[in-house]
Amino acid sequence: MNVGERHLLVIDGAGGDGHTRFELVADGPVERVTPEGEPIEGTRSHDDGELRGAVGGWAEAFRLGGELRELTVDGPATAHLNGERVDPAAFGPALPHVLEVEGRSTAASYEATVDGEIAYDGDPCGDVTVVSGTTVESAVGEDCQRFHFSGTLTDLTVIDGRIEAFVDGEPVDPDGVEELLAHALVVRGTDASGPSPYVVGVEGSLGSDCYRAGESTDATLEGRVAGWLESHWFEGDLVHFAASGDASVEVEYNALDR
Repeated sequence: MNVGERHLLVIDGAGGDGHTRFELVADGPVERVTPEGEPIEGTRSHDDGELRGAVGGWAEAFRLGGELRELTVDGPATAHLNGERVDPAAFGPALPHVLEVEGRSTAASYEATVDGEIAYDGDPCGDVTVVSGTTVESAVGEDCQRFHFSGTLTDLTVIDGRIEAFVDGEPVDPDGVEELLAHALVVRGTDASGPSPYVVGVEGSLGSDCYRAGESTDATLEGRVAGWLESHWFEGDLVHFAASGDASVEVEYNALDR
């Protein structure tokens, strides 16, 4: 679908039951803005045109510097392009990534989990079990099994034997699979009477999206909302929050499990 040169994409989780992970690919840079399309200070541009994230009961919006090529939305949130609701299936494959698992022993068993959906790409096989659409359990010999999935590979556990795994052709270390940040903190300045600076302190990991686990401890983040909201994700204990102004704050523990 041809959507022009610069357009507004909104992923809206308001009113939904649970959280939604999303991923998009555009021809040009992607920058976070307000749902009305206004700029947000301090945001960085994703110049490669690729972005992923999560929303709960709020909306995230992005200004696209080119055509929207791919969009996956795993959860109850809806997608709106230039004010019109769109079907993510119209923008690229529903399961855009490929996981390949190759056996390196006569009998190897493993379990793989993604934060979107996963499907086996092959003939029906009794050794492959898809659990709840997000997890696969399988046994593999000296051959290769292929899966298509959306989202991110969040766990790969080798139960027995030896395997080699690849995501989109790149080798994957089972011990280095990306973990998600579990808890969400949302600072809403949309109804505040003026700017609200704030400081967040966490004993653990803290990031601006649910994928940025990091290795830091005693992480601190400073921000400011003035007519918009900002969401942050963390793992560990929230030990400090201070704000000036009348912005509201919400903390959702184990948000991605809902």
